[in-house]
Amino acid sequence: MKHVLYTPNLKRRHKLPDFVSALVSFLALWCFTSTAHAQTIPNSITASGACFTSSSFVLPRNQVDAGPLYNGKPYYSQTGINVTTVGSGAISGAVGVFIYFNPALATVGAAWVVNLGGQPYLYQSANAASALPPATDWIAFPTGNGRSGACTGANAFFIDYGSTSTPTITAGTATGTITATQGTASAPPNIQQFTVSGSALTGNIIATAPTNFEISTASGSGYAASLTLTQASGIVNNTTVYVRSAASAPASSISGNVSLTSTGAATQTVAVAGNISAPTPTITASTATGTITACQGTASVSPAVQSFVVSGSSLTGDIVALAPTNFQISTASGSGFGASLTLTQSGGTLANTTIYVRSAASAPASSISGNVGLTSAGATAKNVAVTGIITMLPSISISPSSPTITQGSTTILTASTANSYLWSSNAGSAITASVTVNASGTYSVTGTTSGCSGTATAEVTVTAGGSSLTATNFRSLVLGPGNCPGKVLFDGTGKIFTVSGPGGYTGAPFFRTVVTKTDLAFSNITQSGLYTVVVTGTSGQAPATFTFTVTGSCP
Repeated sequence: MKHVLYTPNLKRRHKLPDFVSALVSFLALWCFTSTAHAQTIPNSITASGACFTSSSFVLPRNQVDAGPLYNGKPYYSQTGINVTTVGSGAISGAVGVFIYFNPALATVGAAWVVNLGGQPYLYQSANAASALPPATDWIAFPTGNGRSGACTGANAFFIDYGSTSTPTITAGTATGTITATQGTASAPPNIQQFTVSGSALTGNIIATAPTNFEISTASGSGYAASLTLTQASGIVNNTTVYVRSAASAPASSISGNVSLTSTGAATQTVAVAGNISAPTPTITASTATGTITACQGTASVSPAVQSFVVSGSSLTGDIVALAPTNFQISTASGSGFGASLTLTQSGGTLANTTIYVRSAASAPASSISGNVGLTSAGATAKNVAVTGIITMLPSISISPSSPTITQGSTTILTASTANSYLWSSNAGSAITASVTVNASGTYSVTGTTSGCSGTATAEVTVTAGGSSLTATNFRSLVLGPGNCPGKVLFDGTGKIFTVSGPGGYTGAPFFRTVVTKTDLAFSNITQSGLYTVVVTGTSGQAPATFTFTVTGSCP
């Protein structure tokens, strides 16, 4: 019959043989001293004592199913061990020995146990807290609780330590190539990696990256200056550690050693290296927006300008902007325009900066275009296309351009070739094409077409006039029998004497020059009424008007 403390599941898990004969009560004495063996677990132990027929034998540490611990502590087993026990249920012969820790023995509590032939035979509870099987004071299970016998006491069992397991870190060589641009951490596939494992560990493995590197157990995330590989039962299974260059790494070839440490284990190092390139200076520019329009001879003004945005990164020098022919540039929309400008970088960076572009006053009347050039040391030059439309000024003329008139007379000045006009104030600020003037001076007119204006001037000269124009001393005419038609005599000074009167009467005595005559006559008058005489003189001389009256009537 199996004892209540028999552990069949444990037996099957570790593939112990089905012991038919009695298992020698093997005391696995683990003399776990704080000096020689404080941080190691023996791979085997050598046992001897009164219960063993053999003078001594080796019991290896059980590693079945890669499980070095049972109930949190190491255990040892071996088959075919010759044992002899005394007392009730004595055993004699070759059996299997199994030593383990049981945290809850019936009537005993936590204790180390020696199984012989699959049954508990000895226990030791005085040193239950020990990390390894205790060396002495093993006690036979009481009658009824297992096999009993005289194999007890200080000389019943004792163990010599065999080979021990030293905490060991194993690391492979780094593979892969680290490359990056200064200021940016390297990223897969431009990284290195190596494998790490550990055995018989008493603490976790701490991996520490060298300066300019970072490490992680994931290729694409989780990078830091150090990481911890957690051991379980003294084991760290093969784990890949990925290495990248840090964003803070300088532009150069970098190298160093990843350090791998664990308590009691020899430190391992893995050499890593990389190449960090200096970042390429970069100029970034947007497309120009807006429309440039201007009149010939005048620079365009906001909002008739274009603009674009410039920025720079990793610069080693300032950005110089150069305007093309017929254009000017500025960082202000309304002032500061010139043929070139300098954009100052700070720490290799130029924040977004707007450049305004206008047409130059010297631009010809036509469609104009060109490229604003952007350059900086080591950077690829950028060109930003700009365009504009320059409208020709209207060619204004005044006719006559330099008239001479006599005092008291007038002249008409007429402007042409524009759509609208504005005369100078001495011409009354007229907005018509023609104005009448009678004074000496310079008269100007501004003509505008399509928003662009041109100006012309005329010089008017007034000279002293000749004789005054007159028509006087009209003789009285009374129409009647014997005096019909009649005539009117008068005296006058002038060149042409034009008369008009009732019934459509007209007449115009004239001379080649201004004359002074007496007894000038208007003949064939047949109707009474008021007659008007207009006397004209030399060119530019104002005409003079006079009247006379005829009475009576023709029969």
